[in-house]
Amino acid sequence: MSKFQILVGTVYGSTIELAEESQAFLIAQGHQCECLEAPELSDLDPSATLIVMTASTGMGDIPDGLMPLYCDLLDEEPDLTHQHFALVGLGDSSYDYFNGAAKRLFEVFSNLNAQPIVEPLYVDANEDPEPAEPVMRWLASWVD
Repeated sequence: MSKFQILVGTVYGSTIELAEESQAFLIAQGHQCECLEAPELSDLDPSATLIVMTASTGMGDIPDGLMPLYCDLLDEEPDLTHQHFALVGLGDSSYDYFNGAAKRLFEVFSNLNAQPIVEPLYVDANEDPEPAEPVMRWLASWVD
């Protein structure tokens, strides 16, 4: 049994629904999982695998719910060597900054030595208007 924390960045609420569906999948697999809609740096549990699920706003901006965490990561530069993570970005490739928030978050976690356990999944609304299907396939491909 593993422990997961899903860090949610949403614009219109669909990422919350996706995170809840992912949480239900993980719990059904026998894992512990919590969703955090406005996580703070102090919420990160080094014994848990983080799953960052975020949409992008405007010009690839980070959603309001993840912005405080993102700023704290940049300002405090914690050593995340023992933190494992995975990342899902929800975007639309017709925009110039496709999945900009997800890519920025992946970069900051990586720069702070967090350990990615799987390649990030960047979902394109033009190809997958219902992101649950590729996300559930992605989770099933690496979750024991």
